Amino acid sequence: AKPKPTSAWDDKARRQLEWGRLNALGNAHLNFATGFCQPPWQVALGDAKAMQEEHLSAALDNFRQSEVVLQPGVETMTNVATTYIYLGQYADARNYLDQAIRLNPGYEYAYYRVAQSWDRGNRPLKVIDVLNHYKAPVRIPEFKKLFQKYNIPMPE
Repeated sequence: AKPKPTSAWDDKARRQLEWGRLNALGNAHLNFATGFCQPPWQVALGDAKAMQEEHLSAALDNFRQSEVVLQPGVETMTNVATTYIYLGQYADARNYLDQAIRLNPGYEYAYYRVAQSWDRGNRPLKVIDVLNHYKAPVRIPEFKKLFQKYNIPMPE
């Protein structure tokens, strides 16, 4: 009997590859929705709002599928949360972001998105609370803008 060929693609490697595929698709849809469906690009798209919602829905679907393929880490959680923010589902976004912060208490991107969700939901005192509790150097330009908008000194 001939020996079976061996492969480096064991079950774990295939799951990681599938997670990567789903994450990449989710990011492509999210970036299209938040980039090309916004001014000035949306003019060429026709119904940019409907197209944006379609791509946000596709992004969320891909990110949620990636949660099933591999146990979600901070990247998956913040991708789902970012999509929820653009869908206007701020409480759902914060649920994911709170999980990401529990996994990695120093993950700046999660704090930025929490503050952004409160800002978009017009809850300035909640934004200020997040900004005051973040103690690491701020590297994300949009996060820096929130510190400036709310006149909160940035940690060093």
